[in-house]
Amino acid sequence: MSNQTMRQFQAYDGGVIVLRATIRNHDDSLPTSHTNRMDPARDVIRSVESRAYGRPGDHLIQPRDIEERVFGSITIDNERYGRYAGELQITKRDLPADERVNVIGRVIEEDRSLIQQIGPGERFQIDWV
Repeated sequence: MSNQTMRQFQAYDGGVIVLRATIRNHDDSLPTSHTNRMDPARDVIRSVESRAYGRPGDHLIQPRDIEERVFGSITIDNERYGRYAGELQITKRDLPADERVNVIGRVIEEDRSLIQQIGPGERFQIDWV
């Protein structure tokens, strides 16, 4: 068993699901620890903590990397989404491109099955690889 897999099991014992993901444009201010909202969405996992990230005045997220959101895509709503700007999401199924949503990365193939395990109010962490 790899050290990374052992770390994922340890985090799971502590109530956190760790997802490894690739990122396109790393932003050090982007949170890595998240909680799925208590009102779950059918198509995406929505991070509670990320909403503060894109509030006007903090920094406006410009539209870029707008493309189809395949299963496991990590997205962030841009300024065109208004009050939802900054919300980080992970897709639970393929979704079409949306001019209000930037694709910033993707959960690696080996960890995509873990996405379905993240229920309402559950904690998850994104480890950028």
